[in-house]
Amino acid sequence: MAQFTKGLVNKMSAVFDSQHNQQPTPPSKKRELDDGKDGSAQCSNPPVFKLDLVNCLAEVCETQNTHTNELFEKHATQTQESTKLLLAEHVAQQQKFTQDTLGKFAEQVTAKFATQDSRIEYLENRANTDQNDLEGIKGRLAACEANQAKQAQLLQLADANGSITRAEVNFGDFDRPVNLEILRIGSPKFVSVASIQNAITPFVVGCGFPIDTWKIQGHTDGRNFSVQFLQNALTSAKNVDKCVAALKDEEGNWKTFFAETAKKNLDGTFETCKLHVGKDQNDKTRTIGFMVRMFYKAFEATHVGRKDAKYFRGSFNIVTDDKSKSRDENTHPFAKFVPTSKTMARQSVEWNLVACAEYKIDKDALMDKFLYYSSDPADRVEWCL
Repeated sequence: MAQFTKGLVNKMSAVFDSQHNQQPTPPSKKRELDDGKDGSAQCSNPPVFKLDLVNCLAEVCETQNTHTNELFEKHATQTQESTKLLLAEHVAQQQKFTQDTLGKFAEQVTAKFATQDSRIEYLENRANTDQNDLEGIKGRLAACEANQAKQAQLLQLADANGSITRAEVNFGDFDRPVNLEILRIGSPKFVSVASIQNAITPFVVGCGFPIDTWKIQGHTDGRNFSVQFLQNALTSAKNVDKCVAALKDEEGNWKTFFAETAKKNLDGTFETCKLHVGKDQNDKTRTIGFMVRMFYKAFEATHVGRKDAKYFRGSFNIVTDDKSKSRDENTHPFAKFVPTSKTMARQSVEWNLVACAEYKIDKDALMDKFLYYSSDPADRVEWCL
């Protein structure tokens, strides 16, 4: 508004200055005007000062518009530059923010991957451990199933009262404790309890034990039986010793017992089999007895002519002929049997290497021959298609 007023004042000043600078009227012309000679001039062209306010305002408005446009252009230019600067600054801030965000995200993703890797490794280790535990569980489960099958078989031995003895439970153990209260009866073939009772009753009654003081117990395999006396443990053990002593007569002959099997002969009679009667033995004792017989046979085959090997006190000994020495000095153990199962193996025999070298015993050849004699005859055949 101040610029508009200033422009208007300047315009008016210029008009007044132009009127003031005009030439003065000559005297003759002045008199004519005064005398009225030229009345028409006096009426039509009086001496006036003409002020064109509209033109002034138009010029001032144009100037103002020009100035305003310049200001707008200048402001627009400044605004564009400021906008560019602001946009550049904003873009830089956004890029920095984006980079920082992506960097933090990458760090978090890396940390998450590391956590997942550790968890996967832990799960793999747990899977391996669980697999090992599963194998152990399978082994224990198989042992439990075998034990349950064994218990199911032993439960069939229950008497009328529905109970079984500890000896019957441990019957299948290789190195079980020996039961001194029973008389063991073994059969090579399947026979019934009634057949065993018919064969053994005359002998037991003849030893002075009525039939109501003992009973026969049978195993499910039909080959292992026992005579169980119905007295206390001490009396039963004494009764067993008395029966065992009666198995050999005064002349040293052993009594023989035969039981009928279920197989019929052509003449209509039943086939019989010879029974083994004696004290109770576990599988380890019977295995050692079998090993002793096979060892004698192998020693005679590998050391021809030598009769100085004897088995007593749980081992094989070389017996010398020096009668002046005591029994302990006259014997020299060189081998003993330590079986862990019914299967024969090299680990079942332990050797005294000093005695073997001193008495020239070829333990390798002896062991090979022993394993040959103690093996199943069918295993000695080279089978082929």
